[in-house]
Amino acid sequence: KTYAVPVDGILNSYPDGQYWVIDDKTRRNAEILRETLAEFNIEAEVTGIRKGPVITMYEILPAHGVKISKITNLSDNIALRLAASTVRIVAPIPGKHAVGIEVPNEKRAIVSLREIIEHEAFRNSKMEIPYALGKDISGGVQFSDLTQMPHLLIAGATGSGKSVCVNA
Repeated sequence: KTYAVPVDGILNSYPDGQYWVIDDKTRRNAEILRETLAEFNIEAEVTGIRKGPVITMYEILPAHGVKISKITNLSDNIALRLAASTVRIVAPIPGKHAVGIEVPNEKRAIVSLREIIEHEAFRNSKMEIPYALGKDISGGVQFSDLTQMPHLLIAGATGSGKSVCVNA
């Protein structure tokens, strides 16, 4: 038998939650973050907010002379003040003169397989076997060529969807 490509529309479609919108709560968290750093005598300003489907990254520009280790050592204090289960500090953000503080969103957005495979970049890729991975922090579609993965390791935090990925 010849292989029949599944018909369009067979996968579920989910409403667009507009997770990328910077709302008042997100702005307030940026202010709480700045205040928390100030409480520990760290002068810094929030220079950017990038909201993804699962986490929000706050870009922090520390004042000249501030040791990055002073910020990284405050991850538990920052998580407590933001009422977050955990925070991840990216110090520095690659290619930038800033520190990133990643905070889990209160409500995770659904990233569906249909949304990824219907994306223009996925459809126009020249890959032999494109494999949908998900979305990055900026909401960009991420995929790779399975033929270029002789070995594959799936890693992530608890509850991030590793088993769902393997079983999909």
